[in-house]
Amino acid sequence: MVTVRTKILTGLLLVIASTGARSQVPGLYYNLHNPDAALPSSITNIVFFHVIIDSTTPGVDASEPSENVGRIEPFPTPRSEKFEKALVKSEKLYTEQKYSKAAKALKKAYKNEPDNPFIKYSYAKALYWGKQTQYESYSVYKELVEQLDKMGDGSDTTLFIDFWFREAYWKLGTLHMDYQRWDEALFEISRFIITIQDAQGTEIYDQAMAFLTECAYRLGNEKLCRHFGSRALMYNPENEYARKVLAELDK
Repeated sequence: MVTVRTKILTGLLLVIASTGARSQVPGLYYNLHNPDAALPSSITNIVFFHVIIDSTTPGVDASEPSENVGRIEPFPTPRSEKFEKALVKSEKLYTEQKYSKAAKALKKAYKNEPDNPFIKYSYAKALYWGKQTQYESYSVYKELVEQLDKMGDGSDTTLFIDFWFREAYWKLGTLHMDYQRWDEALFEISRFIITIQDAQGTEIYDQAMAFLTECAYRLGNEKLCRHFGSRALMYNPENEYARKVLAELDK
């Protein structure tokens, strides 16, 4: 397994206001890891798992890699000794948008291999799209991300990001938003956006920037909200979601 370490850029420090109706996390400080990702100021470095840095690229220093240089390691084969066929079947059903059947295909696997991250990942993805199963998806995604975070050394100053499961950070972040856990949503969506720097200007990037704008707004952090909103509109001037959130600041 390849691990890559990088450092936080501490050029801009932003504070969440401790007063105001929207504030839920008083006194929490954020540093911008890059202009599009805010992380708690207690985090001083990041470790990437399962990403291969291409040190042959001109101008790339492999000792100080950035998250948009390299490629994701291939998955192991098999991902499960007993339930590989169930994983493949579930993924096929998922691509066909048969989400309930995709989840059902992995229910037994999840019960029998509760610590298999590949099964958790595919199972949570399938559950995510069902109105009656979204809360279970939320629970499984939280289990998965907690498991991934334990891969590290337990340091409170280090953030661990696994590129194999980067979509889990995104989906968990959106579910945190559904349950109005804005600080956790901002954290997970920032973690996700660090992994998709090569996707700037795409629909998923635009949506992530808009959601970060809303999270900052809900936390009562006007400075961070305006920052993310301006970044969202820089990438896509027609990002109406971000524009509407910014309009709320001026009411």
